[in-house]
Amino acid sequence: MIIPAGAGSVEVARVAERIRYKDDINIEVVIDRADKTLCQAKQKGRNRVEA
Repeated sequence: MIIPAGAGSVEVARVAERIRYKDDINIEVVIDRADKTLCQAKQKGRNRVEA
């Protein structure tokens, strides 16, 4: 999950809702996927982008 620097809570909530409706999944699944991807990137080293 990407949260732009300086984004307010309302903007972040809108992005999360768009993701949820687009993929027809709930926010818990989105957060779980983001967490797993973050862990994978950390294991592979610093300054990485994973998708």
